[in-house]
Amino acid sequence: MFKRYYIPAAISLVLLLSVPQALLSQEERLAVVSKFTGKVQVRHKLMLKPVTAFGNRIRNSSVYNKDTVITKSASTADLLFEDNTSLGISEESSILIGTKAVTDRDRAERKFTRKVAIAQQGIVRNINIKMGKLMANITPSRSVLTEFETPTGVASVRGTELDIGHLAGITSISLFEGLLGFTSAGNEVGFDMYPGTSLDIAAPEAGTVTVSAKEGAVDIETTIGKAIVEKDEKVSVSVDTDKAETSISSENGTVSLVTNAGTVSIDKGEAMDVKVDPETGDMTVAGIEGDVVITTDDGITTAVEPGKSLGTAKGDDADGETDKSHLLFIFDSSKSMNDLIDDKETKLEAAKKALSDFVVTLPVNLRVGLEVYGHKEAEECDDIEIIVPIGELDVDEMRQKINSLQAFGATPVAAALEKAADAIKLLEGKKTIVLISDGADTCNGDPIRTAERIRKEMGIDVEIQVTGLGVDKSAREQLKDTARAGGGNYYAADNAQQLKRCLEDIENGKAASMVSADELDGPNLLLKEHGGQLLMAPKDEWKQTIDGTEQKVLVPEYSSSVYAFKYEKLATFNTFVICIPGEDDSNLKEFELLVSDRSWSGPFRSIGKFQAQNGGSPETPYQQFSFPEVTSRYLKVQLESNYGNSGFTGLYEFQLLGELKGSDGQ
Repeated sequence: MFKRYYIPAAISLVLLLSVPQALLSQEERLAVVSKFTGKVQVRHKLMLKPVTAFGNRIRNSSVYNKDTVITKSASTADLLFEDNTSLGISEESSILIGTKAVTDRDRAERKFTRKVAIAQQGIVRNINIKMGKLMANITPSRSVLTEFETPTGVASVRGTELDIGHLAGITSISLFEGLLGFTSAGNEVGFDMYPGTSLDIAAPEAGTVTVSAKEGAVDIETTIGKAIVEKDEKVSVSVDTDKAETSISSENGTVSLVTNAGTVSIDKGEAMDVKVDPETGDMTVAGIEGDVVITTDDGITTAVEPGKSLGTAKGDDADGETDKSHLLFIFDSSKSMNDLIDDKETKLEAAKKALSDFVVTLPVNLRVGLEVYGHKEAEECDDIEIIVPIGELDVDEMRQKINSLQAFGATPVAAALEKAADAIKLLEGKKTIVLISDGADTCNGDPIRTAERIRKEMGIDVEIQVTGLGVDKSAREQLKDTARAGGGNYYAADNAQQLKRCLEDIENGKAASMVSADELDGPNLLLKEHGGQLLMAPKDEWKQTIDGTEQKVLVPEYSSSVYAFKYEKLATFNTFVICIPGEDDSNLKEFELLVSDRSWSGPFRSIGKFQAQNGGSPETPYQQFSFPEVTSRYLKVQLESNYGNSGFTGLYEFQLLGELKGSDGQ
């Protein structure tokens, strides 16, 4: 009598078995083993299963949240994630894969470095390297932040290719592409890495971190200042929270510590202990080992002794509201934005795409707003509206507003600047207005005079940066002069990709001003005819950078050079100039300027890192970089990247604008 139940039961069993096991488990698969050699295992909960085959429907090749991938001797495994991020795991490795939600507390505690943190990212993909090493190729994502965790700290990355491993207590990182921000496990130090940098990080004991540079250089943020570590140098930083003391020492080479009082030079075997007042942040030297010296900004070098003041340390919240940065975009939706650019898309489409993609990358602590003109059907000069008030960035809202814009009206640049100034004038902290326009003012306004009045007569401390999208010569001159009057720089773009790159340059804060030879103001300290000298470089071709010509020379991508001024005298300067007459993949992109007061071999302190635009125009082939006035004897130029992948960077002419000091330094 039970026969009538057999057939339905059998059918149900077949259907049940045909359902993929992943669906039955109700677990979300994070990755699959796409390739392996030798003996590879996946630990899922309490079960350890060998990988015997690979593929999307193979249960044993799937990796779920909190699974561990284990490779034995002479074994390797490749993992592939849903977003095409890939990991190549080496032999004898143990890698825990997981995800977690980014909380407001995470952001408040600033666990991620500024360059890597993304405001709207809600998920962190955590790759915990228990031991071993791997090579990673991280796909850029608007929703997922990838971090690598080792016992020494956490590396947060975006769009990155790197090697990372943890063996014998040392975390080794080599960065090839993208951005990486590292924070030590105990928050003793933090730093950003750039392509071409290779570091070893260790935590020999609680509260102590050592960092050594195998390739490139790194600026390490500590509680007492910024430690500059170059190739073959090694620094040790120890934090004693009970005593409110931080100790820094050099285990190899000469380490420079940049403080409010000057740059401290610590040679191998030397050390300095600094007491930090927990209430005021005042820093006082508590102890010294060796002949530690400090060089002030005016070039005077003296010995560091116990009791010396090093200024005030900057705590996480020391500046309160004044530490906030405010950015207001002015977007041109005038009728001319419907014109084609680059023979592919309209200017409006290019601008919307560039800005929409760019806002995704803005840091968490930046307050952002959007003003637009010409977006209503009536072609009126008062068609100006702030459609996103300045405040905490909601990326989805901002992108929706940008993508909904249409181009109808006039180009009231001057009036738009006035409205932006009113919106930003009462805010405290750094203030920046970024104008994106395809032409000059068409409403009888004078944007140059307006920009000048905003800064001088109204007394608003704001930078007005201007990007011209496919503009003609007359419009370019007006926009360029507007930027100059507004204390900013002018950027030229002819497509969405170039415009996004210009916006990135502005946000990075190392902007280049495009100028002609006639606009360069001041003697060139590097020019051979003026006594400039090339003291160190890997190739003789570097000499052409100071011979007064504009001939191109190819040098290794990550190489550097050191220059001296006439008779190796002290000089004071605040402007570095490079010539890039046209667009080319080999053109210099990122570089760092450093100076030394003691010797051509160092120690060097960093002026800053800068990014050049990929080519100027025949009228304005020079890119001018300004920085606070510096007095020094030697200048080092460290190349970091170019606009291609050739391994060689094309250089033209370098200029350093300033004046020599007297033989006595006066």
